[in-house]
Amino acid sequence: MRPDRLSIRIAQAVAWLVAISLHPTIAWAAPGVIAALEEAPIIVVAEVERITRLAHAGYLADLDVTRSLHAEGRLPESLVIAWEEPAPSRSPRFEKGQRLLVAVGALSSASIWRIRVPDDAARAALLEVAGGGEGYLSRPMSGELDVIEHYLAVAVEAREGDAGALHLARLCAVGQPKIAMDAARRLADFEGLSDHLLPGAAHAIVDALLRPQMERTSALLLEMIAEQRPVALRTALDQRIRSLQPRVPLVLYGALGATEGRLDDAVTETLLAGESSEARVTAVRYAEGPEASAQLRALLRTDRSPAVRAEAVTRLARLDGIAALSDLTRALEDPAAPVRLAAVRAAATLDPQAVAALRSVAGNDSSDAARAAIAALSLMGREAHAVLTEMAAEHPDEAMRLLSRIAIGQPIGDRH
Repeated sequence: MRPDRLSIRIAQAVAWLVAISLHPTIAWAAPGVIAALEEAPIIVVAEVERITRLAHAGYLADLDVTRSLHAEGRLPESLVIAWEEPAPSRSPRFEKGQRLLVAVGALSSASIWRIRVPDDAARAALLEVAGGGEGYLSRPMSGELDVIEHYLAVAVEAREGDAGALHLARLCAVGQPKIAMDAARRLADFEGLSDHLLPGAAHAIVDALLRPQMERTSALLLEMIAEQRPVALRTALDQRIRSLQPRVPLVLYGALGATEGRLDDAVTETLLAGESSEARVTAVRYAEGPEASAQLRALLRTDRSPAVRAEAVTRLARLDGIAALSDLTRALEDPAAPVRLAAVRAAATLDPQAVAALRSVAGNDSSDAARAAIAALSLMGREAHAVLTEMAAEHPDEAMRLLSRIAIGQPIGDRH
């Protein structure tokens, strides 16, 4: 049966409500390789000599040990590890000839390998990869191995201090994506990072920001910088920006703005005058000063980039609060969905002062702006809930009544 028009509109409405419930985040993280390295009794660099496939997606790998980073007791020259690949479409994570850094330990008491390998002697020789199977790096580079070895040599209680911050920052700068991301997460969890960020660590973070094809690590570091505002980073950024003039990578201005909460007027003007929408987004994100609001309103009306307009409406709400409400409600009519979504989130921060204006927008018709207004109301408190309850019963458009009911969690019934 072909979906009727109302069903399509309901689906669009639900998509709106799902979208506004999401916030930009770094992708879900697997169990940390650093935690596995910290906890494992044996950490080695080894080459895979042989792979043996077992039933039920099980595998064994014979490893030829070439270097030990940590071992409790005498380390043998070879090890045997067991693992499984539950997804049939996935290639085995280890293969003959592969070089590994791997953290291993004895089989857990509940390990399935105690059943799969019934022979006592063979089973006694088996080890499992730490961290739920994630405690390894494939084809590790010498630079990251040296940093990992130095980090593990730091006393456990000192890893939350200056030395830990230094080695984690260096891992961000030289490690492959898996461990660089993990190190960045560790830095983000530091309490009072600014107190532990000595010049060497600060410069390593700047190096990490400049690494090519490491956008996810850079994004996480920028998020950490904006939250922690490490003072020591300012000097490192200033030095690097001066050394790279006139071709300064945009990420450094982003980090500088995140550190200070704003950019100098001259930098802002330069970025706004550029052709790059990414440069204008950076300028808008940290716009401040007596002329900032007027500039943001102009960009919201005229900039050709939805990303710039979305950032402008977000910054306007932050700078002007309720005084930006008329700009926010106009942005709900923007032809670009990312701008409307940014306006939704910005308007929700003005609860309850924005409820009346959003009610007016939502009550007019079933346009994108009206749906966006309902989405904003769904993020607000008691007064907005009362408005949505009223619209769920009385809005003249059936799709908007249904959307209002979805927004407040009322059942919408079955359609046959």
